[in-house]
Amino acid sequence: MSDDGGYRDRVRGGRWAAVAVTLGAVAWIACVAVVVARGWGA
Repeated sequence: MSDDGGYRDRVRGGRWAAVAVTLGAVAWIACVAVVVARGWGA
């Protein structure tokens, strides 16, 4: 087993996790902005 290979996989997974979290945060902020813009209306 190579530690380098495991490290590379871990870095790749972390990068994808960071991308997913960033996109999720952007989507959440956009939803909140729409709700606020509509005056908290449904």
